[in-house]
Amino acid sequence: MSQAERTGTRATLVLVIGARQVEGALLESGANMAWRAGSGFAHAIAAGGGDPLAALNATLQALPALAGVHGRCQMRVLVAETWLGTVTLPWSDAMRERRAALGHARARLGAAGFSTTAADTLRIDDAPFGVPRLALAYPAGLLAALAQLAARNAASLVSVLPLTVAGWNAAQRERAPRPVLALAGAGILAIARTGGGRLQELTVRAASGTAAPAQEMRQLWQRQCLRDPQLAALGEPDLLDLGGSPGQGAAWGRVIDLPKRGPVAEGVAPTASALALAAAACSGRHDPLDAIGTGRKLSRPRRVALGAAAVLACAALGHALHAGLAARALQARLDVPHAVVAAPRVPAWSPMEATRVGAVNVAIRELNLPFDALLRALAPGPDLRVAVLSVTTAASSSAAAASSVKIVAEARTGADMARYAAFVAERKPFVGAYLVEHQLDETSPERPYRFTLEATWKD
Repeated sequence: MSQAERTGTRATLVLVIGARQVEGALLESGANMAWRAGSGFAHAIAAGGGDPLAALNATLQALPALAGVHGRCQMRVLVAETWLGTVTLPWSDAMRERRAALGHARARLGAAGFSTTAADTLRIDDAPFGVPRLALAYPAGLLAALAQLAARNAASLVSVLPLTVAGWNAAQRERAPRPVLALAGAGILAIARTGGGRLQELTVRAASGTAAPAQEMRQLWQRQCLRDPQLAALGEPDLLDLGGSPGQGAAWGRVIDLPKRGPVAEGVAPTASALALAAAACSGRHDPLDAIGTGRKLSRPRRVALGAAAVLACAALGHALHAGLAARALQARLDVPHAVVAAPRVPAWSPMEATRVGAVNVAIRELNLPFDALLRALAPGPDLRVAVLSVTTAASSSAAAASSVKIVAEARTGADMARYAAFVAERKPFVGAYLVEHQLDETSPERPYRFTLEATWKD
């Protein structure tokens, strides 16, 4: 029995796929997380000729199983963005629905020169409403090779995350980050720009290897500032140096230091390599850009919100069933044949029965409301930057009277709010619409207008 089995610790196989080599080690996750002695390895990626990705997959398939890995092991992977497709998606109406957003992402990736297939895995960041989002494409062959490597080590593949995204998450945990993050190491140079608290744009270059990574990062930063003066106005970024050479980042104003752990093998030093970043990513929360979507946990506020929504849905369903049973009971009473008399009389309803019949009629009208037609009429046109948040209907007490609809929505500007009110008033079956109230949402960075619109309609 191994030491890990006797102590009950769980090992994590940490893998970093750089631009030129693959390195990894076993991280013991007991009371004090530390690298397992002698578990480190580093393998160069052979030149792939016309297909570098095929060479990377061949390197992963050639990696042997590590000794001492058991069934409780997990496998976490960081991969350089040079092996992935990355693109920034400006906000549009396509971002409201998942399938449309994925199609929009594939089109943008194709326009940027990244060829994707239906088997590739696409991930889009969950940035706030109206904010541009980052999209990533993971090649299917790469994920298949990683799954095979995990199977050879009897491990479960739980995370595949881009290197720069993991660096941004680590920078947030270490200190209050600046709007730009510079990352150097693992064969790449990356500049990550943020907005709305999320990554929005990545500039990734393969390092030449002729100088220290921090020095090459300085040259790339200066070139990008010359091309984009707005970038220079943001100030010098934080530097996350994964090059493994102490003191190389001394010329930078702010350098992010990752937690240190002991070396694992000669020639592989996780204390000063990308493996330190991979170890830091093991303790982070699940990222929406992670290629592995399983294991995502809901936060406590989201669980409470989902529970409340379930209770409201059950209450609405119970109300609808009660109204339907009352309608069927009344219909059964009306269908009972009456004795034919010489002089038919109009039935005299008691006040209680008349009230009950009126309530049932209103319930029947609510059940027969044309929800599909109303929702289609409320959908904003492509030129309106308005998001409909909720719709509440109220049927009239009689067919002759008009029914009402209350709409709660958000608009980017006051002009969009007014245009949407005029738009609803002109759409059939609506016969009028007016603003009830509106206010600025100060809790959102975009400060949208949240307003309530009441519209009347007739069959």
